[in-house]
Amino acid sequence: MKIISFNVLHIGDFVLTTSAIAILKKLFPDFEITVVAPKTVRTLCENNPVIDKTLYCPYPEYNFKSQLKRIFWFILNYPRLFFYHYDLCLILDSSRLSIMFAKALFIKDIIGIDKNLTGINVKEDLKKYYDGSLHPINRSQTIVKSHFGIYNNALPVLPDYLKYEQETQKLIKYKNNINIALCLKGSVAKRGKGSQCAIDTKWNRNNFAETIKLIKSKFYNVDFYIVGAKNEADYAQELAKQERIENLCSKTTLVQLMAFLNNVDLLISVDTGTTHLAAKTKTNILVLKPNYNFIAPVSHRLTVIAADKINLITPQMVFNAVDKFLTSYLK
Repeated sequence: MKIISFNVLHIGDFVLTTSAIAILKKLFPDFEITVVAPKTVRTLCENNPVIDKTLYCPYPEYNFKSQLKRIFWFILNYPRLFFYHYDLCLILDSSRLSIMFAKALFIKDIIGIDKNLTGINVKEDLKKYYDGSLHPINRSQTIVKSHFGIYNNALPVLPDYLKYEQETQKLIKYKNNINIALCLKGSVAKRGKGSQCAIDTKWNRNNFAETIKLIKSKFYNVDFYIVGAKNEADYAQELAKQERIENLCSKTTLVQLMAFLNNVDLLISVDTGTTHLAAKTKTNILVLKPNYNFIAPVSHRLTVIAADKINLITPQMVFNAVDKFLTSYLK
C-alpha cells in the first residue's frame, strides 16, 4: 500500500503525529509512507525509520499569503503526486487545504478529522473514540487505529540523535557542572484576529534574567545555555550578553539540538516545539504555560508551571520549582 500523509504542522505537533505513522510501520512494515511536511522539520524527516519519502511544502502560517504559497506548491507538484497513485491519504494536520489536495488527487480513501469539515468524505469513525479534549497524540493515533481496526499504541519516532552526541558535548563548557538550557520563546503563529494563540508565546526576558540570578544565588556551579530557532537568536542575544551565557540559537539542527539536550540536566522553556524534542531525550523539562491551548510533551520527566497568562508566572515560582528539582536531583 502507498500512503501519503499530510503533516504540515509546527515542530511540536509534527513530532506527535509521527506516533500515528509509527503504529502503521510497526504492523505493516511494507507500506510505503510519504509525508508532506514543512522544510523546518527536514532533519526530523531525514533518516526517520518510519518515513520512506518526504515532500517539503511551505511553512504552515495562518494567513492568506501562506495558503496561496501552499496552493502554488500543490499545482507545481500535482503531476508527480497524481501519477504516483496513492492508495490512502492520512490528514494528520486537520487542514482544509490538505483535504482539498487529497480530493484533487482522486485518492480513494481519505481519513482524518476536522470538526468544521464533517461529511466531506472524511472518515467519521473517530466520533466513537475521539473527544476534542484528548491529547493530540491520541487524536492522530485514533485516526489510524479506527480505520485499520487496530489497537496498538506508539510513542513519537524521530531520527537517531546519539550520533551527534560527541559533537554537541563540545558545546558544554563543564560537564561536571549543573547544565540548564533555556528556551525563551516559541514560534506559534496567529490563528486569527481575536486569537490568543500568539499572545503568550514568550516569557519576559527580564523574568529569565531574574530566575538565573535566583538560581545562581543558591547553586554556584550552574551553567546556562539558550537554545532555539534561527529567528529567536536576536531576541536571545540581549539576555546572553546581560548574563554572560551561551546563545546557541540557530547553531544546531533540530536533531543536533536533541543530542545537546540529552546532555543537559534541565530544560526551562515556554510551550514550544523544543519541549517536544526534549521529551525524546533523557533531560528533565520544566514548562511555563498559559492555562489554555497547551499541548504537553510526552515525557515522565515533565514539570509544568501554569497561570492564566504566562507573564503571571513569577521568577520566584520558577526558582522554587528548580530549587525543589535540583535539591532532589543532587542527592
